[in-house]
Amino acid sequence: MDGSRFVSYLQEHLAASEAGSKMVSSLRRSKDYDNLGEVMTRFEQQFGEEQQVLRTAIDRLGGGSAPSITAQVFGLAGSIVAVARRIVCAEPARSPLEELESLAVGVWAKRLLWGAIARKASEDPRLADIEIDRLIDMAESQEIELLRLRDAELATLAA
Repeated sequence: MDGSRFVSYLQEHLAASEAGSKMVSSLRRSKDYDNLGEVMTRFEQQFGEEQQVLRTAIDRLGGGSAPSITAQVFGLAGSIVAVARRIVCAEPARSPLEELESLAVGVWAKRLLWGAIARKASEDPRLADIEIDRLIDMAESQEIELLRLRDAELATLAA
């Protein structure tokens, strides 16, 4: 993957991470489960840290930190469709189960991202000081926590 395509890849992950941050904030504000708010507060901090790593990598590779136009268009279109569906179809907001699953998928993609950055860092010294192992460990912990929360949510639905 050439440099500009890799920067676009990073920008799209940054846009997705920002969407994930909105989900995390929404979950934190809307639920008062035992520890969901505490976990989401920690995730907000971690996602912010991860986004800063992405912005740094993008800047170092000469891409600026703006998401690609494609990422911006898809993000805007997704927001418009979600709002329209709620208004026109009287569709309720997504359930915590759906949001937890979406976040789990996003974290899985983030684990792939960190692997791609590790590979790129092995050939590009501008990325060599990124703490990839720590980021991978953090994503693995997030995934485990999300799956635990998802299981708890499933248990309340089954009861």
